[in-house]
Amino acid sequence: MLDVILHHYPQSPVSEKVRIAFGMKDLAWHSVEIPRLPPKPDLMPLTGGYRMTPVMQVGADVFCDSLCI
Repeated sequence: MLDVILHHYPQSPVSEKVRIAFGMKDLAWHSVEIPRLPPKPDLMPLTGGYRMTPVMQVGADVFCDSLCI
């Protein structure tokens, strides 16, 4: 089973929605806190320049929109 990694910052209301959904599904996941404002040097190369939050990573797959997550 692949690990789910959520790249987010705690104050983001959209990230909170995703965290609640993970809890409702009883999903095990890992948290990577990112800065609220750019620059986001660790996240930008992963997403190809996408700047919004949250971003979910599952193995080599990256999901950059809360609707996709």
